[in-house]
Amino acid sequence: MKRFKTLFVAFAIFLASVSISYGSSYQVTTDLTIRVVINTVEKGAIDAVWKKGGEETTSAGDKVIWGFFYASPSDVTWGSENNPDLYVKIWFDHGGRIDVNFFHVSVPDIDVYSVYSGSSTSNQYSKTTMENRYYRHEYNGSISAQTYYGTTVNNTSGETDTMVTILWSDGSLTTDEDGTSGTYTINGTLITGRLIYTEGSATDFIGTISGDGNTISGTWTTGGDSGTFTMSK
Repeated sequence: MKRFKTLFVAFAIFLASVSISYGSSYQVTTDLTIRVVINTVEKGAIDAVWKKGGEETTSAGDKVIWGFFYASPSDVTWGSENNPDLYVKIWFDHGGRIDVNFFHVSVPDIDVYSVYSGSSTSNQYSKTTMENRYYRHEYNGSISAQTYYGTTVNNTSGETDTMVTILWSDGSLTTDEDGTSGTYTINGTLITGRLIYTEGSATDFIGTISGDGNTISGTWTTGGDSGTFTMSK
């Protein structure tokens, strides 16, 4: 019997508390820094103030951080945290891609900067205006993985096998059986996918993820056989 392998990227949903950062730049993560400069009539170029609105991780393992920049009232009379000048939405895709989205909602031209020092240091710059209000800085981040251990049972023969499965955050999975790999999709607490064996045969599977993401159980089918599986971190 072919052994079934699969795995799930554990997820957690959380909201971060609102925070404010003064100064020339804001460190979003250990690898990503953003900066916004407003070109005012009154004082020329001034560093904007960052106000973080929230942070959350989706069930698929994507992470989003959002907030906005505003002019400091100590720099210009119209500056206020209740008068946003530029919104930011940062998307950390579970496949490794990072999108830094800038949305201009003011009158003066605003310079936006981002620096990413993940696999290799790089930076981007754009000038947002009333005519060009949206820019996106895209980076390629690292691909993470998590490992599950468990057993699979063949309902036809009664045979039980052990398994070790690695689920990569780009949607691919590999197992401890040489040459065996596949793909998966997560929709809420449902995980589905296909495992391709060395000789080319395939196993389709469908499973349910526990609320804390630590356990997956479900069923598999391959050819005329079917069975069940249970895996834990």
